[in-house]
This record gives sequence, structure tokens and C-alpha cells, in this order.
Amino acid sequence: MVSEMIDAVKNAEKVASEKQKNAQNQANLIIENANKEAQNIVKAKMKECKVKAELRVNFAKSTAEEILKKTVNKCEEDKKKMREKADKLKTQTIKAVINLLVD
Repeated sequence: MVSEMIDAVKNAEKVASEKQKNAQNQANLIIENANKEAQNIVKAKMKECKVKAELRVNFAKSTAEEILKKTVNKCEEDKKKMREKADKLKTQTIKAVINLLVD
């Protein structure tokens, strides 16, 4: 009877040890899967951030290009107006010199 009890205790210890190993293996699997899922989430967020950053860069670039075009156009208009004014002054100067010479 005592030996049966000893065998039962040993058997119970063996079963408990196997259950503990199985539980540890399951826990390791759960941790491994959680790590993989976390890595996938991080990768997805990184891609999302990259896309958003590229959109911001492209928007800033197109905005800068638009500002540059407007500035160049404004400068061209100013240059044209200055040329016209210079031509008028030149014509007026020539007329004034002619009038001085004729008088």
C-alpha cells in the first residue's frame, strides 16, 4: 500500500511536470506569436508614416514650385513694366534734347 502511494505521488509529479512543460511551451508560442504580430504592426505603421511623409514632402515641393512660378511671373511683369517706363523716359529725353537743339 505504501509503495502504491509512493508510485501515485511519483506519477502525479510526472504528470504535473509534463503539464508544466506543456504550459511553458504554450506560453512560449503565445509570446512568439505576439512578437510576430507586434513586428507586423510596427512594419505597417512605418509604411503608413513613410507614405504620409512622402505626401507631405510632395505637397511642400509642389507648393514651393507654385510659389517660385508666381515669383518668376511677378518678376517678369515688373521687368516688362520697367522696360516700358525706361522706353518712355528715353523717348521723352530724346524729345527734350531735340526741342533744346531746335530752340
